[in-house]
Formats: sequence, structure tokens, C-alpha cells
Amino acid sequence: MIVITPSQMQQFNTDVRTRFAARLTGQLRPDYPELFHILPQGLAQRMVAGKIDYAEERYEIHYQNALTTYLHYCCAIGPSFDLQPEIQAVLDDLSLYPDDIPDLLPDLISDAAWADAAREANRRDWFTSDPTRLSDEVAARTCWAMAALAAQQSRTQAPPDEMALNTFIGQSMQMARRHRIVDATGMTAFAVCQSLLGKDFYLKHAKPWLAPVFNDPAILPTLRGATLAGCVELEWGIEL
Repeated sequence: MIVITPSQMQQFNTDVRTRFAARLTGQLRPDYPELFHILPQGLAQRMVAGKIDYAEERYEIHYQNALTTYLHYCCAIGPSFDLQPEIQAVLDDLSLYPDDIPDLLPDLISDAAWADAAREANRRDWFTSDPTRLSDEVAARTCWAMAALAAQQSRTQAPPDEMALNTFIGQSMQMARRHRIVDATGMTAFAVCQSLLGKDFYLKHAKPWLAPVFNDPAILPTLRGATLAGCVELEWGIEL
């Protein structure tokens, strides 16, 4: 008789979830190139896996077909589409079986609610406030920002090498923290500046607004990240 230990079952479940996330990421990538084309496979897969975990924990959606439908809503409408009140009320409806709800949403949700969810959509909502995912959030948002800049210049941009991206983002975040920049948006702005102006951009003051951001005592260190992000968005016309 073969006995499966709890640790073996846990490993099996982990493997199944990992394979599902990888397969689903492969399905979503060609359908939503604006989200996934510029991201390395590992980063895109972790982003998808995070939303799978969220759907399972928050709404008790467990069937792979239902999770696939839920992720399509995240891509097509917005990663926090579920927070729209009318949509959330249906997702929380105890009279419905959780795994049936994603397929029922088109018939139960008004056009106005879908439009409201789309208006509130923001790509940063792919990530939670979990500090362990901060580096992935900064990496993804930096990739999206650089892709937007390349599109403005009619250039194509391939996904970066994941190992090189992880190294760059890790070093950039470490340097940003030395300047009291600790939020994801500020760290993304810092990484974009390093990509465009050089790793020591804060010393060279290649742009006239850089010196005040890092040296003006009127700008509190706790506001430096938001100030830098605002300057970057204005300078290059990209959304962080």
C-alpha cells in the first residue's frame, strides 16, 4: 500500500498550482500583449499566480476553468475589477456556487458597472501591499514604463533578461531606500531614471528638476518618492 505523506501532498499541490499558473500565463500573454509582452516569463507567471491566490482566498474560486475566466476579467477590465460594488456583491452572493460565478457575471452585471470597473482600472493593482512582492511590482511597472516610452518613439522593445532585470531592480531599490524612497511608485521612478540617465543620475543632475528633488530641504524625504514620480511622468509623458 502506498502512503502519501502530508508533505508529499503539499508538494504535489504546489506543483499543480505552479503548472497551472505557467499554462494560464502562456494563454493570456498573446491575448493581452500590452500587459505581458514586455515582461519576462517568470515575472508574468508570478503576477498571474498572485491573482489566482487572491481569487481562491477572497472568493473561494478553485476550479481552473473558473480561475481562468476570473483572470481574463483581470486582464480585460482591470486587476481590481472585483472591487466595483455591484460586481463584488455578486462575487460574495452566498446563494451562488463560487466556481459558477465567473461565468455568470456577464448576465448578472450591468453595463454601467463594467464601465465603472474599467474606469477605475490600474495596472499597479496586479500587486498587493505584501512587501514580499514589492520587487516584482517595481520590476513590472518599470518594464511597462520603459515599453510606453519606446512606443512613443516608435521603437520595439523585447522583454529583458529576467536575471539581469532582477539584479538591476534589487540594486536600484537598495539605492532608492538610501534616499528615503520606500514606496513602489517612487522606486519605479528611481529605476526609470537610472535606465534613462545612468545609475548615478541623482548626482549628475542631468535634468533641472533633479537637484531640488534630492537636495531641496523644503521637500521632505518622505515625499521624495512622490515628487520624483511626478517629475518623471511630466518629463517623459509616461504613467508609472
